[in-house]
Amino acid sequence: MSDTNQITVRGRVGTEPDITITPSGRQVTKFRLGSTRGYRDTAGEWRDHPTEWFTVKVWGGASDAVSQSLHRGMPVVVQGVLSTEEWISGDDRNQHTNVITATTVAVEVRYGLVTFNKVTRIGPPEAVPAVVDGPPAEEPPGLEDPEEEGASPEEAAELAVERDEWARAEV
Repeated sequence: MSDTNQITVRGRVGTEPDITITPSGRQVTKFRLGSTRGYRDTAGEWRDHPTEWFTVKVWGGASDAVSQSLHRGMPVVVQGVLSTEEWISGDDRNQHTNVITATTVAVEVRYGLVTFNKVTRIGPPEAVPAVVDGPPAEEPPGLEDPEEEGASPEEAAELAVERDEWARAEV
């Protein structure tokens, strides 16, 4: 049994995602997430509980995609590990914030339409930033679509594996 606090929170992005590079060179994207539970009171009127706020941290390769895909106000579902960060403010008061180290961040589609762009990386995720706002101006050599080159679907699948160094890498 794991001793981590897994949490899933549905809410809205409260701040524009911000990318930071740590002193050790790791990339993290942070944003605030607000979640408000609603209920009907005894008179049948809709009421809201106070909004709960979380700081969401996304590490590694997903950091780029989150920073380029999310914007303030978007409805999202975040899943990850819950923790608390504490500090002393400038006026000597103890402060804390709930932090979710995200393993999954998803846009909630029942409130709007989502466009998906596949992230293409050449090299390890830490070495090359992701491009998610469309294809690069010029495709790198070897990334052409085999089916567009006239190959059958079976041949295309074999060519794709041959061209993909990550698929061929030994684990």
